[in-house]
Amino acid sequence: MTFAVIPPVLECPAMKQNQRSHDSRKSVRIHQLDALIRSGRCRSAAQAARELDVKSGRTIMRDFDILRGQGAELAYDPQARIWRYLNKSFVLPAMQMSEGELVAIFLAERLMQQYRGAPFEQQLHTAFAKIVENLPEQITVDLSASSNAYTFEVGPTSDFDPANYAAISRAIAERRTLEIIYYVQNRGTQETRRINPYHLHNHRGDWYVIAYDHLRQAMRDFHLSRIRTLTVTEERFPPPDFNRAEYLQAGFDMYRGGEEYDVEIEFDEYQARWIRERREWHAGEEREDLPNGGLLLRMRVAGLEAVKRFVMQYGAHATVRQPAALRAMIAAELCQMCDGYGITRPSANSDRQSQV
Repeated sequence: MTFAVIPPVLECPAMKQNQRSHDSRKSVRIHQLDALIRSGRCRSAAQAARELDVKSGRTIMRDFDILRGQGAELAYDPQARIWRYLNKSFVLPAMQMSEGELVAIFLAERLMQQYRGAPFEQQLHTAFAKIVENLPEQITVDLSASSNAYTFEVGPTSDFDPANYAAISRAIAERRTLEIIYYVQNRGTQETRRINPYHLHNHRGDWYVIAYDHLRQAMRDFHLSRIRTLTVTEERFPPPDFNRAEYLQAGFDMYRGGEEYDVEIEFDEYQARWIRERREWHAGEEREDLPNGGLLLRMRVAGLEAVKRFVMQYGAHATVRQPAALRAMIAAELCQMCDGYGITRPSANSDRQSQV
C-alpha cells in the first residue's frame, strides 16, 4: 500500500485566488533560494533574482528576511563571495500542501515512469526523492486506489546528453557563447557553430536551445539530440533583445524562418469536430465556423513545411485556401505520392475537361 502525507489546509472561503497563487509561488521560491544558498551558488541578490526569474534583487533581500524569520543565521561571506548559513543545522519547515497538490505530485511520478531509459531518468528520480523528503507528516492519504487509475503514454522522443542541458542552462544564465559541433539533419553533415543561447524550449518532449547563430547571423533552433560536442567559452554576450513569445508564435511545429504567410485551412464538417476539440493549434490563430458545419483556421506563420505536413495528415478532409505557395507544395507532394503508388497523374487537360 502506498501512502503519502499532507497537512490540513485551512482556508478562508473569501480568500482571493490570486493571493493563494502568489503565496504558493513565494513558498516555492523560498525553497529554491534555500537550495541555491546551500549549494554555494548564491553570489548576490541580483544573481539569485536572475536564476529564480524574479524582477529584482529587492525581492530576494525580502526573502532573506523571511529565512531569518524562520531561524536562519544568514550572512554574506566576503572571502568566498557568497551568501551562506552560519547555523549549519538550519532546516526550512516543510511546505504545506493540499490533497490535490499531493495527488498532482503522485501523477507526476507516474508520468516520470514513462521516461525509463531516457537521459533525464536519474535526475528525475533524484528530484522527486527530494520533493518526497520535504513532505510534512500530519495527515496520511492512501494513494493506492489511484495507482491503477491513471496512465500516461509519451510519444517517441530523442536521446541527448544531460550534461549538455546543464551546460546550456548555465550558459544562458551567465550569457556565455557556446561552441558546438552540430549534426544538420537535412544535409546529413556535422558543422561547427558558435551560438549565443537565449532560451531552452521543450516541444512535444524534445528539447531545443533557441540561440543566435554567429554563422547565419540569425536566430536558430538547435535540437539538443543533434549536438555532438559542446564547449562553454569565456566569451560573454550582452543581454539579448529577444521576445520569446513573439519568436515562438512566428513558427509552426518548430519550423520557422523565411517569408511570413497568411494561411487559411478549411476543414470539412467531419474533421472540424476533432479540430474544435483542441484549444489551440497556433498561438495567433483565428477560427471561423462555416455554414456547412466546417471550420476555417487562419494563422500567420514563417515557413510552410510544417504546415504542409499538418494539412496532409487530414487527407481530403482539409483544403488549403491560401497561400498559393502552400497549395503548390501540397500538389507537388501528391504528384510524387501518385508516382510512388503507381497511380497515373491526372493531366492538366483532363483536369480542365472535368471542370467543363
